[in-house]
Amino acid sequence: MQYSRAECKTVYSSLRCRQIFCKPGNAALRKSKAIKAVVQRHRLAVSYFSENDLIQILRQLLKQGIFESKYTAQSVYPELFPSPAVQKQTEQVPKPSSVPDQNPSIMEEQRAWRRELFNTGEYSDIELVSADKLYEAHRAIVCSWSPVIKRSCKFNLTKPDRTRPEPSEFGNGTAKASFNFRDADPQAVDCVVQFFYLWDYEARSIMPGRIFDQDGPREEETDDSHSADDATSDGPLLILHSRVFTLAHFSPVAVEI
Repeated sequence: MQYSRAECKTVYSSLRCRQIFCKPGNAALRKSKAIKAVVQRHRLAVSYFSENDLIQILRQLLKQGIFESKYTAQSVYPELFPSPAVQKQTEQVPKPSSVPDQNPSIMEEQRAWRRELFNTGEYSDIELVSADKLYEAHRAIVCSWSPVIKRSCKFNLTKPDRTRPEPSEFGNGTAKASFNFRDADPQAVDCVVQFFYLWDYEARSIMPGRIFDQDGPREEETDDSHSADDATSDGPLLILHSRVFTLAHFSPVAVEI
């Protein structure tokens, strides 16, 4: 029985078949019994073909010398071997996932806009409260990152609290909603709020003039103490990163540290 070109092409297109039958010992096979032994030993299966059909198609390909020579295979199935020029042109075509943004400046403008909102608190409609700081935030930004904050701020209005500054109000006198991080580490809170707006955070710039300690911040030491062993400063920063991760997990926020 003579199998069609399309059927033979389907079998030859199988990477597994080529890997096995391009080996010199297997490429020289011509008898069905020997081919069957190889198929069964490697448990080969291709598309919808039965084992017997697969064996006979392989036998037909082997008789043509398809597996013995790439040039023979190319002459029979040239469509499977594009010319170098076509192949190079195909490789240069960017994949959808790697296509750059059509207008990178839009992303930069958005970053600048978010940074300005972070620095000024203009148009704020939510207050984020930590142990030692109140952040003038924005629902459109903060709530998109944290479902927990979104749920908390949705119906809660800011109430006067002696432990922090009096809340500001909208132009119509309506108090803002708020979210209190309560006893969460204020440095970690600052990092998370930075991330809401800037998509990143700078751990070393949180508290200028201070350095981090496992027991909390302590006054800045002399230059000599810093230069003695710079490597020791990494430990407290790692602790801070872990606190940020823990806080983000609680929020939850997808912060990469």
